[in-house]
Amino acid sequence: MLDVNGHVNNIVYVQWMQDIAIEHADSAGFGNELNGTASCNWVAKCHHIEYRQSAFANDTVLAATWIAKTRKVGCQRKYTFHRKSEAALPLLLAHAQTDWVLVDSENGRPQKIPAEALNRIKALGDTPDIPFN
Repeated sequence: MLDVNGHVNNIVYVQWMQDIAIEHADSAGFGNELNGTASCNWVAKCHHIEYRQSAFANDTVLAATWIAKTRKVGCQRKYTFHRKSEAALPLLLAHAQTDWVLVDSENGRPQKIPAEALNRIKALGDTPDIPFN
């Protein structure tokens, strides 16, 4: 989806953020698996995106995500979006973050992250080495 300027629309970035967050959490075992075992779900509290360059319709966009901080009932997830380039390092399009909160599926209230899920998050390690050009 493009905006009136021919750039990838802002809402696309939010969709990408949600998609890679879900894929990342599921692959590490603290995503949808939690819904069945702990009766809880992750919900976004807030998003922040800083755009550095525009993305266009035919661009190949590389996305990365990681957990930057954990709290008792949530975490801060960071993201980068780069345009793939044949000539040089990928060009930074945007960096972003989402504050996610774990909520009880029945009452919608924040819920403490289960120890097993927290251990899986911590096992992912530190922030990846991603070039910010």
